[in-house]
Amino acid sequence: MIPFNKAIKAYRLISGPQKNQVNINQHIYLCLTRTLSLIEIDSYLAYLYYTARIVKILEASPEWLIEAEKIKTIIKHSYSMHFNQHRKPNREGMEIMEIKDLIEQELLSLKPIEVNNLNETEYSASQLILEIKETVTKGNRMSFKLIQELSQKLDELSEGDEKSKRDFIKEELVLAEQREKELIKLLLDMYELLELVSTTIQQNGNVEWVTEVENVINKALAMLGDFGIKEIDVQNKLYDGETMEGVDTIAQSEVSLHYEKYQVYSIIRRGFINISTGEILRKARVKTVL
Repeated sequence: MIPFNKAIKAYRLISGPQKNQVNINQHIYLCLTRTLSLIEIDSYLAYLYYTARIVKILEASPEWLIEAEKIKTIIKHSYSMHFNQHRKPNREGMEIMEIKDLIEQELLSLKPIEVNNLNETEYSASQLILEIKETVTKGNRMSFKLIQELSQKLDELSEGDEKSKRDFIKEELVLAEQREKELIKLLLDMYELLELVSTTIQQNGNVEWVTEVENVINKALAMLGDFGIKEIDVQNKLYDGETMEGVDTIAQSEVSLHYEKYQVYSIIRRGFINISTGEILRKARVKTVL
């Protein structure tokens, strides 16, 4: 999270001469930083839940349980490093659910924007604020699509500001983009830890474990989808260097006749795409027919 003193400075700098403009700028800025925070917190809590489920599944085997506990420790450490980089000083020592509740109350308590005499950009920004509040009210997850829309609106709203204010907003948007990229990498890295457990169990575990852990993996994939990160569909597709990375091959003579040359035979590591931007976040690693 953005340090408290810096947030206060930001609020002052992004204030404009008109009442509506002041409120919209401030609200969009707060929505941007707090939406990022909620994705961080929600993903952390979800990953803790998923690892707890895997620990429960494997608790009968001390050897497997040790490996699952290692994954849980890595997830806690990785998120701790991320939180420490962005946490506000006045929230040190607070429990994670306390921070989440506080952030949600900050968003819900934003005063309504007067829509009279707003230009098109201001009006669409006010509707975006309402969407954020509705998402909180319904208990739904925030998404990276909302992050991008908030960033775009803050950029557009600052176009008429004097140079010092405009430059400050540009700097804040760069920092938000960097934080978003770090968060996406964290989400995918933590997901891969879970999938590593799943792959290893498939190779060495029993059928019951495989099914139960696969259910956990599917829940993690659904969570990523809620945030706006989708698995790239590559199974049985012809090799495409834009979305795939070939790491292994199998001879066409060793597979069934319906496989074509250069077709994906199996997925070594899933690939992911940002749903709203189309950006390839991570290429799929595949084994292809040769």
